[in-house]
Amino acid sequence: MRSIYILFVLFLSLCINSHAQLGVFKYATFYGGVGLNNSLNEANTYTIQNNILTETSIDNKFNYRISYGFRRLARLNFEHKGKSYIEGTETKWGMFRSSLLNGLEYNLSYENVRDRGLSFSNSDNWLRYLGSFYQLKIQSTNLQGIDLKYQQIDLRLKTEFKGFRFTIGGVYRFHNAYDINPFERDFSTSDDFLSVAEELGYYSEYYFIDANNNGYLDRMEQSFYRWFYKDNVIAENTSEFFKYQYSGIINRYNRQQIDLLGIQQTLSAVIGFNYYNYNDTYHTLLWCNVLPYNKPLTDYGYNGAVDYEIGALIQKDITKNMAFYLEAVYLSYFNRENYTIKTGLNYIIK
Repeated sequence: MRSIYILFVLFLSLCINSHAQLGVFKYATFYGGVGLNNSLNEANTYTIQNNILTETSIDNKFNYRISYGFRRLARLNFEHKGKSYIEGTETKWGMFRSSLLNGLEYNLSYENVRDRGLSFSNSDNWLRYLGSFYQLKIQSTNLQGIDLKYQQIDLRLKTEFKGFRFTIGGVYRFHNAYDINPFERDFSTSDDFLSVAEELGYYSEYYFIDANNNGYLDRMEQSFYRWFYKDNVIAENTSEFFKYQYSGIINRYNRQQIDLLGIQQTLSAVIGFNYYNYNDTYHTLLWCNVLPYNKPLTDYGYNGAVDYEIGALIQKDITKNMAFYLEAVYLSYFNRENYTIKTGLNYIIK
């Protein structure tokens, strides 16, 4: 949505003009990185046509991740200050709990990914200003890998007590229409899938393997339906069409219909909590953001389940040689989930 990007630019310009003495770009980092690796080999598949065995295995190209960004985040005490490179996939713990008391932070990040044959991009751009008793955040996020896209303006009051920080306020959110399945709405599950496909512009053409060139389908010869979309062949037979194409037809139809509904708006209440403590033998970071109430402001504004984000970073020495760690981030927005969980033990042999 253009308005959120305009606010984004205006907010940054205001900070630059009004607080130039703070050094808006001081300590900021620009990074770029590329990663490549081979994909998993899929199980081989075959088909028999005219008594000829033909391999139809899917050849997934190599996986890659291209990332770049520009960010200014205050480090927490346990984060290393002397790391010689940043490649973009590291967890940015400062986005969950800033160590600043007052000031501007931002994160502009983009990555282009291909994973097991699926290509998509992710972006997360936000500006956050922390005042003495409030915080303001403008954010635009598009995670195509989990079909989560939204922009929001987040304004909260905040208070701190020792290692605890509490926030409460409201979030004005711009987003696609969620909790709606246009395909289920427009087509009955009892409809024949071939007739549905034809209604959506896909069509088939009958053909057979004329092994003896007599112009007729004989008893031992095979016949098929070749499938087309916009005069392009997308499947050589109905089985292949159903297996590899039909689910894509449903997803494509849903995306097209949801795009036609336009950007939706929702006003949500938000409550936040985080706790941070550390010493030489352990450090703990816990946080939680809950959106317990959502008021739709447009026809398809969000009025579903409670949205939330929770996380933990715990590292603690158990003995002189053994340490425990837990890193977990779990996000549930608009009934889309995104999570990373890592836990384990480290034992140092001296």
